[in-house]
Amino acid sequence: MKFVKESMWMRVFVFNMIFALTTGLSLYAQERLMPISLSTVNNVNNVDYSPERRSVVSLPFADDFSHLNRTLSLWDLSGVYVNNSLGMGAPTYGVASFDGFNHKMQPYSQTYNAWGGADTMTTKPIDLSAFSPADSILISFFVQKRGFGDEPSAEDSLILEGLAQNGEWKALWRSSLSIDTSQFTWVAIKLEDTLFLHDNAQFRFRNTATISGFFDHWNIDWFYIDANRSILDSTILDVAIQNVPIALTSPYTRMPWHHFKAQPTYLQQPSITISNLSNAVRNTQYRFRLLAGDPLQVIDSSLFVATNLSPGSTTFSMTFDKFPTAIATVPDTGLTIQMQYIITAGGNSFTFNDTVTKTYVFDAMLGYDDGTPELAYGVEGQGSAFAYKFTIPNPDTLWAVAILFVNQVRRTEEPDLFSVVVWEDIFTGRMLARKDFQMPCDIDSGWQFCIYRLDEPVIVPSTFYVGWIQTSANAMSVGFDRNTNARANAWFNTMDTWEKSQFDGTVMIRPIIGTFKQAEKYLALPSSTQHPQHHQSQIKAIPVSSNSYLLQASTFGNWQLFDLSGSLIMTFENKNNFILSLPYKGIFIIQWESNGTQETIRLIAY
Repeated sequence: MKFVKESMWMRVFVFNMIFALTTGLSLYAQERLMPISLSTVNNVNNVDYSPERRSVVSLPFADDFSHLNRTLSLWDLSGVYVNNSLGMGAPTYGVASFDGFNHKMQPYSQTYNAWGGADTMTTKPIDLSAFSPADSILISFFVQKRGFGDEPSAEDSLILEGLAQNGEWKALWRSSLSIDTSQFTWVAIKLEDTLFLHDNAQFRFRNTATISGFFDHWNIDWFYIDANRSILDSTILDVAIQNVPIALTSPYTRMPWHHFKAQPTYLQQPSITISNLSNAVRNTQYRFRLLAGDPLQVIDSSLFVATNLSPGSTTFSMTFDKFPTAIATVPDTGLTIQMQYIITAGGNSFTFNDTVTKTYVFDAMLGYDDGTPELAYGVEGQGSAFAYKFTIPNPDTLWAVAILFVNQVRRTEEPDLFSVVVWEDIFTGRMLARKDFQMPCDIDSGWQFCIYRLDEPVIVPSTFYVGWIQTSANAMSVGFDRNTNARANAWFNTMDTWEKSQFDGTVMIRPIIGTFKQAEKYLALPSSTQHPQHHQSQIKAIPVSSNSYLLQASTFGNWQLFDLSGSLIMTFENKNNFILSLPYKGIFIIQWESNGTQETIRLIAY
């Protein structure tokens, strides 16, 4: 029986309660974390695998989802998201995630709160005809519900099925409520029924979920089928890479090269976390190689370092020798670095997960996040605001602000509008730039940053703030990254007071700074523009402070200020250039008229 699921806002309330309780935080109504309900993204790790691309494989069948090409050679995927962001403490690098999005990262259904079957992941045919129950074939895997995503409800499930010789799919395992949300649980199933021991054996995972969004996450790691295994033995003869750094710099995950070189303390030395899944100490070696340039060349590398690795996970630090001093010049378009993290281990039965390659970019973007949202963030209340504090070694030119929106759909009604703001100091209210009446990207933009170009570039000091002020009471849905944490630099404002954010993680907003040549590749992208109704031709409103504007017109004229109810508040006669101080916090209409020509624009005071 399908139970009626709770409403979206009930899910948001429950999610925020759980997040507050599990992080030890009190729950504040002004800030919201929400599941991602609507979005699109072109993600190469979310693939529909064509049914004609099939081949028979043999035992052992092993995949830890650390390399997409290997996964695609072993599985038929439909909607499953292979990633390294949703698993919390995964045993090895990479997981396969099941949710309510299809392979295009779109909801399976546009019907609100729809529920049903979602993703599937099916093994290639496996020849098991030579085996019998006496050969003790074991299927094992690690599973986690929620992780960094959305927690499944009681009626949601993950199911493992086997293809019987008669062509029917039969259930072998079904998820339970006892599966952990923050750790991975080991599951083992012994194949004792000869129905599954044939030359076209297949096994598949499928999930049921709310299929109207990025809901109800299950993560799978280290799927393994082989003979002569004991259901009592959860060890695997594998030493694997578990994790590598998100960035080579700190606190920023992405930054311009000239700021990085100006302050050596930004450099984060390489490290590697290695997982020993066996039950014995293993002699293990680790190293790195750093490549850059076009074509790629080795710029820096380390020698193998040997260690006796105990069972479990251990993190090892390494040290750059030639980076970054070996890189003399960097193109205006930026620098892309490829890091190879490599291990070897004695007696290792599996080597496909002994190398992880990760790409790092230095360019005009300055950001704290890893580029992938797991949740959506917003602040409630008309006139509410959010700001990030950024600190750089030297003043620079800021050209645009990039914001990653999720949960956006095309609307026929008036959209939720906001202002993109650059502050010198949020506590004094001193603004350096403000771009009013902006719209979030629509659904076609997916998980990509929207570029909001300033009308004129501004010089920012070594410490500045970037964020938004919203005109709607609705919480905007900005991407929220749970794998990084910039909470110490995040501020929100709902009642004329700036407060520290209550949530660990990172709101996905990035300033674009540097020279024009450095910023040009982003400035050349289509810019997110003002709502058409607010296009200004004859008059202009330039923010001066949080409640005042410099009003300019092409000719002298008469001005009238109204509130949103239409009540006249002030009049100004025969002016074309003056500063207007708004009387209180809120949204106002200023109307200009000259020689029969009339225009109106909205102003915001907060």
